[in-house]
Amino acid sequence: MKPAAKTQEAAGKATGSKEGGEESAQAAEGAAVAPDWAKDSFASLVALDGGPAWRALCNAWWEVEAGSRFTAGKALRTKGRPEQVGWWIGRGRARAPTITNVDAFAASWNKWWRSLNPTWRSGEKGGELSREAGGDWDVLRVPGINGMLSVVMSLKWWGDKVNADGVEVGDWARAVDDVLWALGELGGGDVTLSRPAMGPSSAVDA
Repeated sequence: MKPAAKTQEAAGKATGSKEGGEESAQAAEGAAVAPDWAKDSFASLVALDGGPAWRALCNAWWEVEAGSRFTAGKALRTKGRPEQVGWWIGRGRARAPTITNVDAFAASWNKWWRSLNPTWRSGEKGGELSREAGGDWDVLRVPGINGMLSVVMSLKWWGDKVNADGVEVGDWARAVDDVLWALGELGGGDVTLSRPAMGPSSAVDA
């Protein structure tokens, strides 16, 4: 089953903490100065047939980056990240890594994502991350090529593997849903699954 089939159920939902007019304007302005790494990454992300939630996630990532004018600053923590992320960065982000065991990658990715999130999201060990809006997001407010791109791009590889192997997409779909929610909180906007993509010339309709 493809990710697209699983994520159809999320169509029409909105995520985010407040109205996104100001943030959308900032994103549109930021798009005019988008560097090549952002344009190339967006094109790679939207190439995945991942359904409405995935397209919304691509939109949300672009809007967060464009809202910060693609500023490159600090990097996400590297401790515990899947080895494929380091492999990709070490090769100039030019080639996607090979994922041989999707279950092992999923376990590694989920553990890393949990460790990256603010402590107030921790909840019960092994349980779902909290979605109590209003907490501090500084630990994930990391724009630029060394920031949330690694999270989103590694989700794309996972989705590619799910599509290629035809395996159950539940874990992947839940991960997409949670990252989409977090990006909505980071952007402070209204992230809907029906809004057109915010990317450069490769925009897609959700």
